[in-house]
Amino acid sequence: MFRLLQNLISNQTGSRNNRRQRGNAAKRPTTKLAVESLEKREVPSAVNVFAASAVAPNAEWTVVTSPGGSSVKEYFSSTNTTYSSPGTIPGTIKQLSAGKTYFDSGDAVFARDANNNVWEFYRDGTSLSAPVKIATGVIDISGSALSADTFFGVDTTHSVNEYKAYLGLTQTAVTPLGTPWGGAQASRVSAALDGSTLKEAVFANFGGNLCEHTAWAGWSIVSGLSGTVTDFSASQIQGDTVFAVNNSALVEYVGKGGGINMPLSYTSSTIVSSGVTQVSAGMDANGHAAAFTLSTGGSVDEYFYEQCPLPPYPGAWFKKHITDVCPIFQVGLDASQVQSDKVYYMYE
Repeated sequence: MFRLLQNLISNQTGSRNNRRQRGNAAKRPTTKLAVESLEKREVPSAVNVFAASAVAPNAEWTVVTSPGGSSVKEYFSSTNTTYSSPGTIPGTIKQLSAGKTYFDSGDAVFARDANNNVWEFYRDGTSLSAPVKIATGVIDISGSALSADTFFGVDTTHSVNEYKAYLGLTQTAVTPLGTPWGGAQASRVSAALDGSTLKEAVFANFGGNLCEHTAWAGWSIVSGLSGTVTDFSASQIQGDTVFAVNNSALVEYVGKGGGINMPLSYTSSTIVSSGVTQVSAGMDANGHAAAFTLSTGGSVDEYFYEQCPLPPYPGAWFKKHITDVCPIFQVGLDASQVQSDKVYYMYE
């Protein structure tokens, strides 16, 4: 069953006393499990593989399966229009992550298949392209909304790389980003925004330890080395910002400082103290980073920050309760970072 949620506001309650430290402002989503290990990131059917568009409001990407393989379609709820790709990928699509492209519309999505190949689909005017294979040996992906035809991935050695397709997607440049320390193994990535350069960056999970890589600073440790981060989602509209589920608490981390080969430092703000199972970064009504969450009881909520209009009093986090889903279902969330107060979810 597919649900679209937009601008549903209720139960607004402040939940924070400390002033928020924002990074330099300047856009994976991802399909996750609500009741199983979030690190698996794979669901039992393609119904749960979907992504909010990184370019177009009111648009989402979903998987289409057929006896001949798998493909994608893009649906625009505002016009009730669907674009379908004429080509298929052999086998099953395991993961979708939206991005952008140099082609006409700028709208693209990356698809990872069961054999860990990565394919790109893009919308050229009013039609979708056939799939183009642009990488192999990738076990997790996150598309960049800042750099065209670019995604971050975890390869089969559990190292992090940046992949950039070019020359009409006929070639792909792979930039190894490695790991923050010897022996570290990445399991997941989430594309982000480097607050210093306003270029693409990436957050990665290494055994429950969250780290960020920027071209300027290299690797920085975000959440310490407690090994307790189970889910996370980076903002691509607010610099060096990520929301994480850490020991079932919802925490915002914002980086600052840093320099050439000098790690960033991070402030952390606990938004919810317990009961959170997954998070997806989105955008609030003011164009700032917001967190959409699923709780253990099945509540889907948005958390956004408001500055107090009377300095020097601090601002606060507020909660919008959106809906409730049965917690026994497997649920995926993906919030839009191009349209305010909008999140997609699927469950079965």
